[in-house]
Amino acid sequence: MSFKSFFSGIFAIIRGLIYLAVAFIILAILGDYFISRDAEKKPAYQPPLPPVAKPIPKKVIPWHEVDAEVKETLFAARAEADTFAAGELQAWHERLMVRVDHDFLEWYFDYWNQQAIGFKGLYQTILNSIDESYPTAAEKITEEIQYEFAQRVLHPQLAQLELERITRETVNVYVENLRLGLEGIPEQYTIPKETWDRYLNGIAVITAGAEGNRTVSLSMKAITASSVGGAILLAKPVKVAAGKIGMKYSSRLAAKSTAKIAAKTGEKVASKSGGKLLGPIIGLGIIIWDAIDHEKTRAEAEPILRENIRIYLLEVKDQLLHDTENGVMAVVHEIETSILQSLVSKPALPDSVSIEADD
Repeated sequence: MSFKSFFSGIFAIIRGLIYLAVAFIILAILGDYFISRDAEKKPAYQPPLPPVAKPIPKKVIPWHEVDAEVKETLFAARAEADTFAAGELQAWHERLMVRVDHDFLEWYFDYWNQQAIGFKGLYQTILNSIDESYPTAAEKITEEIQYEFAQRVLHPQLAQLELERITRETVNVYVENLRLGLEGIPEQYTIPKETWDRYLNGIAVITAGAEGNRTVSLSMKAITASSVGGAILLAKPVKVAAGKIGMKYSSRLAAKSTAKIAAKTGEKVASKSGGKLLGPIIGLGIIIWDAIDHEKTRAEAEPILRENIRIYLLEVKDQLLHDTENGVMAVVHEIETSILQSLVSKPALPDSVSIEADD
């Protein structure tokens, strides 16, 4: 190999290395270009920011609509209680009429009893003519007939217990229907339990207590917690009701003069028969001894007397039901009136609440 050829080979190698180096530099430059271009498109990595707290959604409560729903619930509960009480009193009236038919009228129109009534009337007239401190014949016979009517028909002590039972069960029907009607209101208006409890506690129920004129203040929440809650409200109102029924109808079965006799003797009969609280029912308008013409035959007189008794007892039943102060619905009306008044004066509640509060 000649010296010239040797150097030519060396130069060829060097030239190839230079070309390779140039190619490497060009590729490196291209690589940097593409890296820079991608870097411009994609921002540098940044750590995630903490989540921004979202505002808790609020629910506006239309309290005027809630009040209206409560009123509707009150009226519906009273209607149910009224229907129940009417049925119970009608059943009581029917039981009384059975006793009228099969006991009292049989006794009253018995032949020998009629003769005894006439004899006692004559005897009493003689006593009163001698000494006016003795009752008149009308007073004495009226008293005796009232006593028989009380014992044979009314059964005063049992009647008082029965009226108390009807009143107690009527209140329980009312309270239970009130509780059931109120249960759906919080869900309907998305009212949190705590807010609903505050609403019920703000509605005071003022009612007569069991002693004297003492009153008891409860919240509607306490009243509707269970149907037994109303039991403490009963003692005084029941007795007041039984003590005043009958006053309005004293002249329906007798003239005013004989009605006065019935009123005078009724309390005495009530005391003697163990039914002091039922005195007006026993003593007013029931079986005035001279209201029937004894000269008439039994066939003529008995239907008249029976119808008079039936009408009187129906009026007593209606008064027991509808008298808002003295009837078996008196406690219900007392509770309702107190709640309606409290709906106007109850403490203010927030207009809106957090929806999450229900969870």
